[in-house]
Amino acid sequence: MNMFIEWYSNIDMDVVIRLVVIVAIVMPLLMVLRTAVSQLVSEHYSLHYGLLAGKIVFYIGFSILVVTLLHEMGFSLGPILGTAGIVGIAIGFASQTTVSNIISGFFLVAEKSFEVGDIISVNDTVGVVLSIDSLSVKIRMFDNRFMRIPNEMLLRSQVINITRFPIRRVEFKVSVAYKEDMGHIRKVLLDVADKNPVALQEPAPLLIFDGFGSSSIDFVFNVWCKREEFLDLRNTLYPDIKKRFDEEGIEIPFPHLSLYKLGNRTDSVSGGAAHSARGCGEMTIYQVQVNIDEAIEKEWFAWMRATHIPDVLETGHFLSCRIAVHQEHAEAGRKSYSFIYTCKSATDLQAYLEGHAPALRDDHTKRYSGRFSASRQIMDVLDDVSFE
Repeated sequence: MNMFIEWYSNIDMDVVIRLVVIVAIVMPLLMVLRTAVSQLVSEHYSLHYGLLAGKIVFYIGFSILVVTLLHEMGFSLGPILGTAGIVGIAIGFASQTTVSNIISGFFLVAEKSFEVGDIISVNDTVGVVLSIDSLSVKIRMFDNRFMRIPNEMLLRSQVINITRFPIRRVEFKVSVAYKEDMGHIRKVLLDVADKNPVALQEPAPLLIFDGFGSSSIDFVFNVWCKREEFLDLRNTLYPDIKKRFDEEGIEIPFPHLSLYKLGNRTDSVSGGAAHSARGCGEMTIYQVQVNIDEAIEKEWFAWMRATHIPDVLETGHFLSCRIAVHQEHAEAGRKSYSFIYTCKSATDLQAYLEGHAPALRDDHTKRYSGRFSASRQIMDVLDDVSFE
């Protein structure tokens, strides 16, 4: 501090002019040199190395400029460097996160898992890499938002480089009706891919059988394209498939949902369980879903088919009963069954709920108490029934 006060009291205008001239000449030269080095390295290596080389040249030149200015001002560098060393140690202990990010930045540069201009995915973030700096990586997301990710966090996260390789594979989910010929489907899809100008023939398109769905035969159709034409392929091949399926008369199944409405009436039965009928014209659908323990599944299902369902149908209020298995609704260690009854009318269903349902439910509860349950959003006539 005393050194600065002494220098200020003995200030020389010639020194000030020299300092201004040095800054006015050197700073523009540093900017031009940084740009030239960055462009030269980018042409021979990559954009990332070009930016890195430009920054190194600028920081080295700026450090030399600061030392020169201090020397011109008459400062002794020895005490300053000693003080800087002590301050540097203190700052190092206080900024461990910063030091960790700088070290992680060196690893990211050396590893070259991605470069400036690549499209990467980090956790749920996808965007274009703008720069790889000493403390963080800057990313521009596709909705034009800016994200800064610290190098240390990036080094510990899973990073997917989407544009690392020149070609990409696009997966298309295709479902057809059970009546369709699988060989014909394969021939049609391969022909559609062959006629698409964006799809590559090497690697060849691949059709994979994915399983039997609830109402469809499911396939995964893998087609390759150049990485820059990824979206073009997704946006053109699906319409091509739909158009060709229509021409060939190939059915694409879809879920059907029928809603049956019977006013706004809701009635109560014993135990506080709410029942409501859904009707349309003279027909009413009554659906029940039960989760039953796997240990008694065979015994329970046999009893249901041999005794309980016939007893329900014998009440004279129902025309038929269909049974379905719903694995996606089953609890751990249990199986989920859905019983869909077709009633003659909403009046018949109401008569069943008020007359026969309590006794049949009590019979089921007495046999299998504690061995079945129902989800809050799933219909169950035996326990906690609600129709939405």
